[in-house]
This record gives sequence, C-alpha cells and structure tokens, in this order.
Amino acid sequence: MFFCFFGGGPGDGFGAPGGVWVAFGLAVGVVALIFCHVFVNIGMHLRVMPVTGIPLPLLSYGGSSVLSSLIAIAVLQNVQLHKKSY
Repeated sequence: MFFCFFGGGPGDGFGAPGGVWVAFGLAVGVVALIFCHVFVNIGMHLRVMPVTGIPLPLLSYGGSSVLSSLIAIAVLQNVQLHKKSY
C-alpha cells in the first residue's frame, strides 16, 4: 500500500495546475522533490545507491523534513484548489 501511495502521487501532482505555467512549474518542482527523496531512500534500502541522510517523506523521523514535506504538499493542494476552470 505504501508503494501505491507514492506511485499515484506524480500523476495527481502533474494534473493539479490546469494550464497555468507558473503553477505547472511549482507542481513539477514539488512532485520532483518528493519523487527524488523516495527514489533515493528506497535505493539506499535496496543497497543499490550510497547511503545518504535523505529521509523518506512523511514517514522518517525528523521534524524539519516532515514540516517541509507537508508545506510542499499543502502548496500543491492550494494550486489544485484555486486552479481556473476555463
């Protein structure tokens, strides 16, 4: 279930902006940040990448990492909420 949660995220994130280029760039940045963190962390656990200090978003312990991930997701949700429908 955990992999399904992170696997479905990029598709939802890229659909958020609704044609506005600034919002699209913001959405791409947030999704890329979370995807890169997940990719590197899973690669470290499978021993195919070197071990670094990157925490897994929303699961690993660390106050500032969780806070910054939640703020990034909140910004993405705000873009989704206020997108124009025309």
